[in-house]
Amino acid sequence: MSLAMFSMVNANPDYSSCNDLNISPYFQDPDMQLLNVNWNPPNPSDSYIIFNTQGHAVHKVFTRVSKLRYIIQTYDNSYSFQMTFHDIPPGQDQINRRDYVGIIPGLDKLSYFIYVILYDEDPFIVKGCVFFGRKKK
Repeated sequence: MSLAMFSMVNANPDYSSCNDLNISPYFQDPDMQLLNVNWNPPNPSDSYIIFNTQGHAVHKVFTRVSKLRYIIQTYDNSYSFQMTFHDIPPGQDQINRRDYVGIIPGLDKLSYFIYVILYDEDPFIVKGCVFFGRKKK
């Protein structure tokens, strides 16, 4: 079974930071026309998840401090992993990437969640944040 989720949702103004996991599950900066993340849950033998992430900024371009972070964590906090990509080309208004993010073997058997966060580092401004939750029954 394949799981893909898309986010094209306007943000609640009260949510401005993805540092805290008590945020709105879907956040979209008004200057981001689109933040789209596709991925497939891992198979038992997989050591990574492939993410296809696309974004389009309306008024602002990506800067030298624009970053893309993937956070994968189990609900019971037994596993947590972050990977941040610093290579978003500055001066462009679009992002279209395919990223391979490492995972622990057996993640497919656990309940976990994933945050995909697009942000500027200085000053810290979240451009988009998408949440995926996978709970085992």
